[in-house]
Amino acid sequence: AVRSSKADWVVFLDTDEFIDDRELKQSLRDCIASFAERHAGPACIEVPLRDYHMTPEDPSDILVTSRITHCGPTGETKKVIVRGDLIRRQAVIEAGNHGVLIDNGTACPLFREPTLTYAHYAVRSPYQWLSKSVIGWAKVLAGGQETISAGFSCHYQNPFDLLRTDPQVILRNPGLMQAPTAPAAGLTHSPIAYRGGPLKYTDDTDYPMRAVKVTMQYLQELASQHGELLTLAKTLSGLIGRGESGVIQLL
Repeated sequence: AVRSSKADWVVFLDTDEFIDDRELKQSLRDCIASFAERHAGPACIEVPLRDYHMTPEDPSDILVTSRITHCGPTGETKKVIVRGDLIRRQAVIEAGNHGVLIDNGTACPLFREPTLTYAHYAVRSPYQWLSKSVIGWAKVLAGGQETISAGFSCHYQNPFDLLRTDPQVILRNPGLMQAPTAPAAGLTHSPIAYRGGPLKYTDDTDYPMRAVKVTMQYLQELASQHGELLTLAKTLSGLIGRGESGVIQLL
């Protein structure tokens, strides 16, 4: 963004996150400009996430911000808006866009704008949640023990294990398959101010069929990569062996 568009600031958003600017007394552009005046040096903006949850009372609407309107309190998870000139200090965005490292590994100071939040719509249907959990934890397992030990995406493990060992607990639970995240009690009805226009090219999603499709696509990708590794292993078979300790050794 900095090199191609000369960005002064870069906003990091996942595709299931929306900027919630209802409490801002100014535009987002002015908010960032005001922050830059108040925080000189290598300072970035920390933006907390507010999770939105499905409920049995949700209306039928193709636009997720109109369909899912109940949220919990602002959580501890945050994302970052990053000053563009930090590219000169070897800025690295941490996994999940949760932080910034500069100067070869030093955490960049983060300051929160108290009236700015992101609305997070992680779960948009029961089947989307299931496929996301299956693929998410499969990616962790495929990454090896280092990835598992790092604790990445650990929230996917429980539904993954249930689907593997006791799938009826999820698939034959009508309440869970209707709204898998939270009941309306304890949540706040707080729809965000959607700034976009009407959807022109998005079809209504058949979530069960899409869940099957994306899971099978990932299975194909994973199996293909495994096949490539087997081919590579055969190519290197004259150089690599396994000792009594099980550790791979160069021959």
